[in-house]
Amino acid sequence: MISERDLFIESHVIRWPEKFRPVVDYLINGLEEKPNDNSLFERYVHVVCFAAGIGIKVARRESISGEKLLEIDSETFTNNELGIWIFLISLMSNDEPDITIFRTPEGESQAIKTFQEYAAGGLAYLNEKFNEDSVQTPFMFVRKLLNNFSAQGNGGDLDVVEIDFS
Repeated sequence: MISERDLFIESHVIRWPEKFRPVVDYLINGLEEKPNDNSLFERYVHVVCFAAGIGIKVARRESISGEKLLEIDSETFTNNELGIWIFLISLMSNDEPDITIFRTPEGESQAIKTFQEYAAGGLAYLNEKFNEDSVQTPFMFVRKLLNNFSAQGNGGDLDVVEIDFS
């Protein structure tokens, strides 16, 4: 079994578009300038993982090349026990998941690229939804978003993918 501490072969930097910082800050701070009792997420790494999940859910993957980017070290993901999300998003995005992403530097780099692109797509989606109705609390914003997903029914669910771990 791979432990969270041994997840990455090399150290990496995970990047996300700076233009989405206002929506990320909103999900952390609400309308205040710093985290508070009403904060939905505690750190950028939490919001970026959430956004990557949203990106997968809405099938939105966006290139980050040419963007002004913010960075999070892979160690931050590991320290927050979120490193596996990088690989999980990559596995979920592939019609024929390949577990070798856990075993090679090239696969690891590809998994990070895929994660970054789905996080950017999810952040773009969150930003659009936020701009439609920004007067609610972060909790209400996310609850409304998740309720909309539920209202879509099973048609919005991801296909079941079998993974060969041999």
